[in-house]
Amino acid sequence: MHGITDMNDETLNSGTKAPASDPISAPAEPGAVLGPVLIHPKERLMACVGAAFWFALLLTGPSIALSVLLHLGFAAAALIALAIAVGIWLGIRFGQAEHAHYAVSQLSDGLLVKRGVFWHTETFVPRSRIQHTEVNQGPLDRSWGMASLSLHTAGTHVEKVTVSGLFRHDAIRLRDELLDRQAGSDGA
Repeated sequence: MHGITDMNDETLNSGTKAPASDPISAPAEPGAVLGPVLIHPKERLMACVGAAFWFALLLTGPSIALSVLLHLGFAAAALIALAIAVGIWLGIRFGQAEHAHYAVSQLSDGLLVKRGVFWHTETFVPRSRIQHTEVNQGPLDRSWGMASLSLHTAGTHVEKVTVSGLFRHDAIRLRDELLDRQAGSDGA
């Protein structure tokens, strides 16, 4: 038989198409993607602000040292202001790139986290290795409806994976699904 068909083996043997199994009740193949996990839009803002702060701080120190060493006087203020502006611009660009390269996918047998601007990293956390989880929220997270999910694992070199920037309800849902918890159960 040539080409691609959408028939299964039972169709080929009997000539009639077998009834499709219920996709909701059928167990997913190991590693099957159940869907991407949505990242909160404010996570981009958080990445940009954090990176802008660190880049500005990183460039301000050398500009102050250069101003003192060269006895620039009034030009020192201009150099420091320029360093801060360039640092903020670089930080915003880096934060945007960081957010663009950040993705979380829920798989049937665990969680896949992709991140990294210069060095891309894919971290797979198997469900069978998860010991416990934490849903964390800071003051800004609470006001924006965001949360971070920390997964603590056993027997691997990556003992803790934190997934930040999730919608709070997604963080709780992921926690419960990864631990096979029923809603409202205490896990005992």
